[in-house]
This record gives sequence, C-alpha cells and structure tokens, in this order.
Amino acid sequence: MGARMITLTPTTNQEAYDLVKAHLTRPGARQAVKKRPEHDAPMCMYRTDDGNRCAAGAMIPDEQYKGSIEGISIEALVRDMHKVALHPGVSLSLIQRLQGVHDRSENWDHETGEFVGINQYGYSFAAIAADFDLDP
Repeated sequence: MGARMITLTPTTNQEAYDLVKAHLTRPGARQAVKKRPEHDAPMCMYRTDDGNRCAAGAMIPDEQYKGSIEGISIEALVRDMHKVALHPGVSLSLIQRLQGVHDRSENWDHETGEFVGINQYGYSFAAIAADFDLDP
C-alpha cells in the first residue's frame, strides 16, 4: 500500500491567507528553522521539535504530518513528488508567497525571535493580499 498524500487544510486562497497571517503574527510565534552545523544559514522547517511551524507547515493537519517532507520545497512536494495536495480553490503560487513571508529573515526580530513583517520584495501580507485580490 502506498504512502498517503498530505492534504493542506485551506479550501480557498482567502482561508490559506487568513490562516497563515494569524499563525505567523500570533503572540509568541517564532520562525520555524533548524540550525545546520555545516551551513551558516539555518534551514526552514515545516515543523520544528519545539512546535514552531512555517507558513505551509501551519496548513498540514497534525495527523498527516511526516518528517520525511523536511528539506523539500512545497513546490516539489506538490508538483514533482505528489506528496502534498491542494484543494482546487488554493493556488500553489499563493502558498509559495506565504512561505516566502516566513522564510525571509528580515521579517523576524533576531533578538526576540518575533515576527515583525518588514515589507520587502513583495513578501508582506499586504502585497500578497493585493496581488491575489484577498481581504487583508
């Protein structure tokens, strides 16, 4: 029997946007990264051992999460490997842009670890809402 596919929870672009925005801006939110001894830059994670989640990781139901997806881009998981499914009303390009908000280190205060959301290079919630015609 083959491995079961992970299905992200949002069914619309607006749901995906709202979920990720609430997740990353909630009090106590931290960037989901793992230090790598062989690299200067940490690796972004769908989930960390201490419970932090990235943008795409926040959309994965607990019962469907698999550690084997770590280190693989959401695009590869959806398009190439067919390990993650999106509902028809959710755009992969939106998920990638939301993931970019999480992954950009400029969006995080390096002393407190909290989300600060610098509006840079289109990786802000306001820019994404405008580009995808969503309610901010």
